[in-house]
Amino acid sequence: MKHLLFLPVLALGACIGTDLIDDSVPRELRILALPDTIAFGDTVDLSATYFNEIGREEGVDILWTSADPSVFRVTDRGQGIAVATGSTTLRAEANVAGQTVSEETGVVVGRQTVTTVQTRKGTIRTTSSYKLTGDFTITQEGANLLVEVAADYEASTALPGLYVYITNNPSTTNGAREIERVETFKGAHSYLIENARLGDYSHLLYFCKPFSVKVGDGKIEEQ
Repeated sequence: MKHLLFLPVLALGACIGTDLIDDSVPRELRILALPDTIAFGDTVDLSATYFNEIGREEGVDILWTSADPSVFRVTDRGQGIAVATGSTTLRAEANVAGQTVSEETGVVVGRQTVTTVQTRKGTIRTTSSYKLTGDFTITQEGANLLVEVAADYEASTALPGLYVYITNNPSTTNGAREIERVETFKGAHSYLIENARLGDYSHLLYFCKPFSVKVGDGKIEEQ
């Protein structure tokens, strides 16, 4: 979807953006993280979330399959049973408007369940004429997410009303979750996002809120 964005003449130091925004993103199906190893004989609930062409969550019917049911078997009730030690691939698939959307993940069955801390990383990049750069990590801490921005972070202090969001659509704040106003413009700092899951977001997003202009983003990637 394309929308023309007409900006007024802004005062010196205000955000200046492009005049064309493309707010469509690829449809995605994301499998909720499983333990690194599932104990032989255990049953786990399978869960995946579908995000539409503007990055918003929608309910869909999901078909689950296992590449090797003799290791990990999927039931009609959306559960996975660790049948025997070994490894295989789990696939989630949904049909949306005649298009198949899917994701696969590896499954390991062992003698005991092992779950490590879920952490992902990314690099903040500017999408404007203003300086904005730095690395970050996002860690699942219980029901919350901890965003830790590294010491190499730097943002222009000329940016008025700069806010940071977490989102699935890096082109717009529509549907994004606002974290808070940016108060640190150089060096390491962190944000706590309450009641959020790591697999539900794909980007950090920086927006000049008073003028609704994108300044930069950072894709959330696997470690």
